[in-house]
Amino acid sequence: FPVYRVLRAIGEFDANSILNVDTSNELAAVGIALRKADRMRVLVGNLTGEEQTVTLRGLDEKSVDYQVLGANVSQAAPELAITLPPYGVAMIDRVDD
Repeated sequence: FPVYRVLRAIGEFDANSILNVDTSNELAAVGIALRKADRMRVLVGNLTGEEQTVTLRGLDEKSVDYQVLGANVSQAAPELAITLPPYGVAMIDRVDD
């Protein structure tokens, strides 16, 4: 797993910017949220050896950019369902206008 992509994704934020992310099954998926000024980034990881769909709620009415690390960037609306490959990580970015 290319851990450097995860470290690069969190490297722009400082330790004081970490927000709590709850998951319904912490043995299957984990998340971390980071805030800096007008930006928020959420990283969600699949901890299993099987493809898994995770749903993120509470993104409000704005659309967000998201990327399964190593893939192309996509856009989604308030409730976001992302299919993660085995041990995959998604990066979700929101910029407040």
